[in-house]
Amino acid sequence: KGYVETVPGPSTQYFGALAKELGIYLHVGLAEVDAKTDLYYNTVVAFAPTGEIVAKYRKMGLYKIEENYLSKGTEGVTYDAPFGRVGIIICSDVYHEQPIASYRPGNVEILALSTSWAAMNSGWSAFTTAARSAHMYVLAANMPYFPDSGVINPDGSAQSHIRQTTRGTAYGYLPKKAMTLKRR
Repeated sequence: KGYVETVPGPSTQYFGALAKELGIYLHVGLAEVDAKTDLYYNTVVAFAPTGEIVAKYRKMGLYKIEENYLSKGTEGVTYDAPFGRVGIIICSDVYHEQPIASYRPGNVEILALSTSWAAMNSGWSAFTTAARSAHMYVLAANMPYFPDSGVINPDGSAQSHIRQTTRGTAYGYLPKKAMTLKRR
């Protein structure tokens, strides 16, 4: 149990303060234990520039043996930002129709993808496929040990892509109000 915590908890307190100090939206992945059920989840918590938690998403598309120790999330989670409505997915959620499809009826324009992709240079095609199939921007953030991060347009084309390096920042452009984006 020393590696999991509740939301809110010590990590969310720390990262909420950091988001407020920097005046940014911030997504943080963590191993969560539900205080009521004692079940474990792979969770992303999103913070507003005020430091407040604006969303908590639990991974729905568990990968291989994750089902042996994690519980599945049950629903998509969104929040509204000045640049549009953001939906959250985690890693192998891009392989599963349910997590992405859960955002289509909610006028989500942006999928924020937190990932720890397990094979060098293999995630990008899944990320771009997700952007095309959902017709949404995808903001992919991977761990530095297998870099494949960037900003992907709704047509699957890349605005930026970090690959073959463990350092860098992926920059991109989102319309001020992505909600004006025409859906197919």
